[in-house]
Amino acid sequence: QSVIVPEGETLTVAAGTRIIFWTKDQDENGVGDLEMTVEGRLVVEGTADNPVLFIADDPGFGRGAWGGLTIRGTGQDRIDHTHFALAGVSVKANDVIIRDSTFMGAPGTALMVDGARSFLGERVRAFDNTAGGIEIIRSDTSVLRDASSYDNGTHGIRLSTLDRFQLLGPLRLSRNGVDGLLADEAP
Repeated sequence: QSVIVPEGETLTVAAGTRIIFWTKDQDENGVGDLEMTVEGRLVVEGTADNPVLFIADDPGFGRGAWGGLTIRGTGQDRIDHTHFALAGVSVKANDVIIRDSTFMGAPGTALMVDGARSFLGERVRAFDNTAGGIEIIRSDTSVLRDASSYDNGTHGIRLSTLDRFQLLGPLRLSRNGVDGLLADEAP
């Protein structure tokens, strides 16, 4: 079964926790069917010595081994020292802070921030994803500081239709399929 954190509830994940998704593709579309949706609040408290892992039980399945994480809450979500492997993360929440986290091996875009009121990403790394590494679109206030995005299929970082945005170095982009950094307006 997929995991849903309902509106009004908070899921707090302690340092060192491994969240392991069972690799099951019942509809045979090449993407695992199990996912996590947060409609409440997500607080992930990983540390440098004890990061949190969101992974699949069968890494041999490859990209899309689990269905990904979608955050749509109305509170302030925080993700610290977390590694996401083989699935993407979609953020459609009000206020989100992501620090010291890695996104790798997603079957599409690794980290998609779409419509957030505020987003802060510090020391975020995205690599080896089929599509983009980091995309921030239609968001009010966004800050991306010290980001790395490499070996992605399309864009390293895509910024689109943003009200206020700060991109603060260092910024490391290499070996991305189309662009290292793309700033455009969404269609």
